[in-house]
Amino acid sequence: MRRRYRLMKGVILIIAAFLAVISSCRTWSAREEQAAASFNLGNQMRESGRLDEAVETYKTALSYQANLASASYNLALTLSELGRFDEAMAYLDTLLEIDPTNLKVLRAMAWVAWISDDADSSLRYYRTALDIFPGHIPSLNGISEVLERTGRSAQALEYRELLVSLEDSTESRLILADAMVEAGRDSDALGVYRDVLSNDPNNDDALIGAAVISERLDSIRASLTYWLKLADVRNDAEDWWHVARIRLTSIGDYEGGLLALENAMNAGYRDEQAFEDLLAATPPEIRPAVRNLISDI
Repeated sequence: MRRRYRLMKGVILIIAAFLAVISSCRTWSAREEQAAASFNLGNQMRESGRLDEAVETYKTALSYQANLASASYNLALTLSELGRFDEAMAYLDTLLEIDPTNLKVLRAMAWVAWISDDADSSLRYYRTALDIFPGHIPSLNGISEVLERTGRSAQALEYRELLVSLEDSTESRLILADAMVEAGRDSDALGVYRDVLSNDPNNDDALIGAAVISERLDSIRASLTYWLKLADVRNDAEDWWHVARIRLTSIGDYEGGLLALENAMNAGYRDEQAFEDLLAATPPEIRPAVRNLISDI
């Protein structure tokens, strides 16, 4: 009898232990589900612009699951959007302590530092990311933009050139050319614009860049060719204006210049200061005709 009792007691204890394990698993799963539901709701609130509510909802998700990294990350971004930069950085710092090589977190820290007017810290985070992965394109773009916007165009060029070598595209080449212009490397920029045009002859940005830089380098006829191409492709008032300006003041093609000026005016070009500058630069013998076209509008 006692033996049977002890056997039954042992079975009961085993069953109780098993039920306790099952119960704890259910509790853990339920908390995960609640955390996920709060996280998803927080995302919806953030997307709809309800940022303060999103913050509290992400915190609710973390109260159910403290190690939910996606909630901490989105909470940090939302806090930064609200201008609560120190709080945002605190969450990102915690994430970085857990995973010091997380490029996504480092980029977020660089972005938060930048929008909080701490360019040096932003650069430091981007450089840390690039130390981990030198070919990380988002970080290369980020560090280039910070350098450019803080007047360090020459330093930015190193990264822009690396970006083209890693991800050669029309867009990356145009950005590189613009950066070269900012750094005072006009001849190099013109070469890049021409490379783009060799593959995409009607590219507006490359045509404008090539036209402006060619004129700056005293290649007036080349500049005129680019402006004519733009006018032919777009029939834009400003393009015709540049054609007229160059023909009337630099090339001496008065008939063509007056026709281009008429096209510009008919297309809606209006700039009183530009009109005055053109009249001042136009030879006296053609000035009355120019004045008549301008005054007729």
